[in-house]
Amino acid sequence: MNCKVETSGTNADAGIGGGAASGTVANTMAMNSTVETSGTDADAGIGGGDVSGTVANTTAVNSRVETSGTNANAGIGGGYVFGTVANTMAENSTVETSRKNANAGIGGGYVYGTVANTTAVSSTVETSGVSAYAGIGGGYVSGTVANTTAVNSRVETSGKYAEAGIGGGYVFGTVANTTAVNSKVETSGVVAYAGIGGGYVSGTVANTTAVNSTVETSGLIASAGIGGGYVVGTVAHTTAVDSRVETSGGSTYAGIEAGEISAGGTVANTTAVNSYVNGLKENSGSIANDQLLCQKADPRVLTANCSARTGIEAGRHAPHHVGRRSVGEEGIIADMGGSNAATATTAATMGITSASLLAAGGLGIAGYSTYQWITGYQEGLRGQELAMKPLTRGKELASAAVNSVSQGIQGIRERMNRQSVPTQEPAPE
Repeated sequence: MNCKVETSGTNADAGIGGGAASGTVANTMAMNSTVETSGTDADAGIGGGDVSGTVANTTAVNSRVETSGTNANAGIGGGYVFGTVANTMAENSTVETSRKNANAGIGGGYVYGTVANTTAVSSTVETSGVSAYAGIGGGYVSGTVANTTAVNSRVETSGKYAEAGIGGGYVFGTVANTTAVNSKVETSGVVAYAGIGGGYVSGTVANTTAVNSTVETSGLIASAGIGGGYVVGTVAHTTAVDSRVETSGGSTYAGIEAGEISAGGTVANTTAVNSYVNGLKENSGSIANDQLLCQKADPRVLTANCSARTGIEAGRHAPHHVGRRSVGEEGIIADMGGSNAATATTAATMGITSASLLAAGGLGIAGYSTYQWITGYQEGLRGQELAMKPLTRGKELASAAVNSVSQGIQGIRERMNRQSVPTQEPAPE
């Protein structure tokens, strides 16, 4: 906790788990901490700066990883990893690079191998250099990116040839099982593709879900998509709900499934509900028609239509005021301006407590952590178990929210499939 690791020389890697490591770096936790390098080829990471092997079980809360040198990769799990990055969790944290070929990622900045089980909550990945890829999952990945979840998070690049993605920025291989909720991917440079699934993917993108999320590009030849920005290969099983894809530069493509797919590529099983591509609505429908999604989804993605169907009386209990939102014990979330009011069933039904809603609504990590420490103490936790309570509960809530969204999406798919089957009149006797 409250740790800072900093280097300033060439090849001066920095990390809390290890600067340069060969083998396994495991079980690294950073809270209110910073890892920073300023030299060329000086990689930085919470787990490790430069790792040949495995980086596993890395957690960053209210922390920051930053590099300002050329070829200086940065990541929460690892900056540069030749091997595997697994089980990375970032909450209210930032990864940032500012020079050429300096990739950034939650999971890994530059990875040869596998990035698996990455979760980002209220976190940011940002690069500003040329060919500096950024991603939740991985910035640049040659291999596999699997099981990536982003909630209320952002990936952004401003340099040319700087792809960005939730899943991966630039991926050679496979991107599978990507979920984005209330999140955004954005690029502003020339030939800087952006996507939920992947920015640029040569291989396969499978099982991508976006809820209340945005993919946006403003540069020339910068395609954007949910599924992938530019895909050479296959895109399958893409779902977008209340989401948006937008491009404003010349010679660009935008789409749900993929912005642009190379000749010979394949697209299959795409579902869009109340979503838009460059202002044009894709398909029709509302999540209000699916009670499972309305009742169990992350409350931040619910719409006013869900409120009338759930039957919970808004304001039944005196709410806690958090910014422009109001949160009560019944799992009620309402915009203070009166628009986008949403109610869910109960906190118990959703598996989400008022404390998590307070954190989601803007109370911040300090208030959320304090709440969890107090309740943990009351539950009899002490020592390391008590210290880890905010993080443990955060992981449980993130997992529950994603599982609920996934179940709701499956319900939408099944309903739409049933509706697409034509009914047949009985044959005359």
